[in-house]
Amino acid sequence: MKYIKSILILLITLSLSSCEYSRIKIDYSPVNHLTDSIFVEKQYKYKPKFSKFDKLGRQYYFIKIWGFLKYNAVVKEYTDWDKIFLKYYSKIENQNKQDFNKSILDLINNVEIPTEKNKKNNAKNYALIDNTWFYDSLYIDNKISNKLEYIFSNYSDTLNKFIENNSIGNLEFHEEYYNDNYYPNKNVRMLGLARYWNIINYFYIYKNYTDKKWDDILIESIAEFKNSKNEIEYHKSVQKLSSCLNDCHSMVRSKILDKKIFGRFVPNFRVKMINDTFIITKFRVNEYSDYGLKIGDIILEIDSINIKNRYDSLNKLLKGANKLSEQRIINPYLFSFKKDKVKIKYLRNNNIYTQVIQLKDYSYFAKLESENVEKYENKTIKKEIADDIIYINMDYIFDENFDNNFNNIDKYKNLIIDLRCYPREKVFFSLTNFLLSEGKDFFIASYSDITNPGTIRLHKGYKIGKKEGKQYEGNVFILVNEHTQSMAEFLVMALQTSKNVTVIGSRTAGSDGNITKFHFPGKIRTVFSGIGVYYPDTTQTQRKGIKLDFEVNQTISGIQSNKDEILDFAINLIKNKHN
Repeated sequence: MKYIKSILILLITLSLSSCEYSRIKIDYSPVNHLTDSIFVEKQYKYKPKFSKFDKLGRQYYFIKIWGFLKYNAVVKEYTDWDKIFLKYYSKIENQNKQDFNKSILDLINNVEIPTEKNKKNNAKNYALIDNTWFYDSLYIDNKISNKLEYIFSNYSDTLNKFIENNSIGNLEFHEEYYNDNYYPNKNVRMLGLARYWNIINYFYIYKNYTDKKWDDILIESIAEFKNSKNEIEYHKSVQKLSSCLNDCHSMVRSKILDKKIFGRFVPNFRVKMINDTFIITKFRVNEYSDYGLKIGDIILEIDSINIKNRYDSLNKLLKGANKLSEQRIINPYLFSFKKDKVKIKYLRNNNIYTQVIQLKDYSYFAKLESENVEKYENKTIKKEIADDIIYINMDYIFDENFDNNFNNIDKYKNLIIDLRCYPREKVFFSLTNFLLSEGKDFFIASYSDITNPGTIRLHKGYKIGKKEGKQYEGNVFILVNEHTQSMAEFLVMALQTSKNVTVIGSRTAGSDGNITKFHFPGKIRTVFSGIGVYYPDTTQTQRKGIKLDFEVNQTISGIQSNKDEILDFAINLIKNKHN
C-alpha cells in the first residue's frame, strides 16, 4: 500500500485509494482449460487501414513486430530488446519497402526460430489479438509473413523474462526505468510507447472493452510521442494514452502533470455534474472558509471561462469507465490551478454572483479530510433512523470500531449500509462474515496467460462467509454510486449472494480487480486493472458496474434541498415494502 499512498493525494481521495485490494486470492483450478467462450466471442478484430507505404506505417509495423517477437518468440539469452528497438527504430523511419523488409528480417534473426513443430496454435483461441496484420502485403513481404506465422503457430508455452504473473495473477514487468530526466529523447519516448502498447495489446484483460481499437490508438500515439516538443507535451501524451483504456484504475503519477499541467491548488468544495450543470455538493472541511458559497450553488464560469468548456478540454486527457465515474475523475481538476486564487461566477436562486476564492495545496485539504474521518476510528457511528431501521456509513468504519457498530443490532429488522465510499480491507472480511452465513461463489476472475500472449484464462474465485456463529438475519440495503469502486464493488458482489440484500443507487465506477504497475521513461508511473472480475454467470462488471436492484440518481433540486435521494429511497422502500 505504500505505492498507493504515494500517488497524488488528490487522486487518492477520488479513486486511487480504490485501486488496489491486493489480497484477492484465486482458486487456480480452471473453469476451462481453454479461453472461455465469452472471450472468444468478443475476440479482438482489426483490419489495417494504410493505403500507402509511408513513415507512419513503417513505425506502426515495426512496433508491432518488435513486440510480437519480444513476447511470442524464444529470445536468445543475450538479447537486449531495448537496444534492439533503439537500433532499428532509427533505421526504419526513412527506408523504402525493400530496405524496410531487410531490416525486419534482420530483426527476426534476434530470436530462435522453432526447428520442430510444437502444438499448432490457433489465433481464434486468442481473445486479445488478431494476426491478420501478418499479411499486409503493402508493408510485409511473403517471407516475413511466413516467418511470423510459423513463430506464432509453433510457439510453445514458455515463460518470458520480461513479464511474470505474481501469486495473485497480477502482471509484473522487468524493464529498465529510464528515469534520468522528465523529457527523454525521441527514441526513448518511442520505446516507452512500444513497451506499453504491446503490454496492453497482449496482456490487458479488458482490452476489448475500450472505446477505440487499440491499433488505432497506436497510430494516433506515434505522432503524439514522437512530436512532443517538451516535457509538458510528453507527459500529456502519456496521460492521454493511459486514459484510452477507459479504466478508472488507469491513473498516471507525474510531477509534471501535477505541478505544470493541472496544478496543486484547489478550493474547499466539491462539485458534481448533472446534465451539464456543475453544482456544489459538499465542502471538504469545516476548518477552512466556505467563501460565502453554499451547497446547491451552480458554478457557471472560472476566471471568465465557461465551466463546461473547461470540462470538455480536460476530457481530452482524462477518461473514465463510464459517464458517472468519468465525471468523478474530471470534476476535481476543474478547480485545480497553478495559482492560489481564482474568480468564479455562480448561480443561486436565479441570481448570478461573482466571487474571488482562495485556494490551498490539495495536500492541506486531504490531510484534514483524512484526520476528520480518523476521529471516528474508535467511536460508534451507527444511526437509528426508525425503530426498525439502522444506518451505517462504511466510510467511518474501522477494524477498531466494527464490533461497536455492528454488534447488538439484531433488534433492527432493516440495516442500511452506505458503500458510497472505499471500505478498509479488514472491514471487508468482517462485514461479509457478519452478514453471510456460508460461503457462496460470487465472482469469477480472469488473468492474462503470459505463456500464451493474447490469451485470457478464467478461474473460480474464493468463497466468502462464515459458517460458525449467528449472522444478521434482517433485510440489508446497500447504497452505491460512482464512488463505489474496485474493492467496494467487489464487496457488494459478495453481499449480493444473500437473498436479503437489495442494492440501491446510481451506476458504480465499473473498475474492478487488482492493479498492475508500469513505468514510462521520464519518471512517470502508471497503473491499470490487472485482474478481471465477473459475476459467476460471467456478467461483465468492468465499465458497467455492479448489478442494481433500484437505480436512483441525484438531482439538482435534491441537492439544493439538502436531500440524500438514494438514502431517502431506501427508507421509503423499507416503509412501503418491509413493514
